Amino acid sequence: MTPRKYYRLALVSILPLLLMGVAISVFAFPYPRDAYMLCRPSTDLSACFVTTNFDRIDAQKEFWSGQGAWFQVDDDKNTHWHLRDVIEAGGRGFRDAKIIQAEPYLGTTEKGMEVVKALPGKTAYFGLGIKNGQRSILTPENLMIACNSLDYLPTPDSYASLCFGEDWVAQITYTIPDRGGEAYKMMQSLKAAITEARDQRRFEFLAYQILVYPSLVYAFFLISGIVWLVMMASRYVRSG
Repeated sequence: MTPRKYYRLALVSILPLLLMGVAISVFAFPYPRDAYMLCRPSTDLSACFVTTNFDRIDAQKEFWSGQGAWFQVDDDKNTHWHLRDVIEAGGRGFRDAKIIQAEPYLGTTEKGMEVVKALPGKTAYFGLGIKNGQRSILTPENLMIACNSLDYLPTPDSYASLCFGEDWVAQITYTIPDRGGEAYKMMQSLKAAITEARDQRRFEFLAYQILVYPSLVYAFFLISGIVWLVMMASRYVRSG
C-alpha cells in the first residue's frame, strides 16, 4: 500500500473508529456518572472522601463521626455535562453569621411565619447538621439556627441553608462579615476541599475520555505500525 492510499484509509477510518470507541465506552465500560462525596466533620480539616461505591458511605460516616449529624452541600460550580456529585459534610457550627433573607417553606405555621419574617438583619449561630429532630432555639439574647444543608451562592461570601424551627421551615440566606474569623476560614476550607476533590474526579474523567474514546483509533495506528515494521523486516531479510 502506498503512503497516499494509507493516508486515505486512515482519513476515512478515524471517524467511524472514534464513534465505535465512544459507543464501547458508553455501553461496555461506562465511567461512573454519580459519586458520593463525604467531607470530614472538623472545623480545621475538611478532607473529602469520594466514592462511587455507595455501600461504603455509611461505613465511612461511622468511621469519621459515629452517629454524628451530616448535612448536604451544594455550590455554584456543581455542574458538569456528565458527572454528578452528591456532597455531604460532617456537622459543624459557627457564630456571627448575619442573616440577609429568610424565605418560609411549606410546613410553616402563621406563628412561624412571623418568626421567619423577623430574622433578616439579625446575627445568629448556625448549626449545620441536624441530629435527633433538633430544632432552632430563638431567644431575645441568642439565635441558634439548626439547618441540614449548605449552599455556596454565586454571590461572593454568601450562603444559604434550609433550617428548621418549632413552627417553621425556611431557606435562610446569610453572610459571614468577619473574613478573618474562624467561621469564614471554616467555610472556605470546606469549599476548597470540595473543589479539590471535584477537580480530581474531573481530571480522572478527562483522562478516561482521552484514553478510551479514541482507543480504536490508537489500535488502528498501532496495528499499522506493527504491520509496517514486519514488512520492513521481511524486506530486509529478503534483500540480505
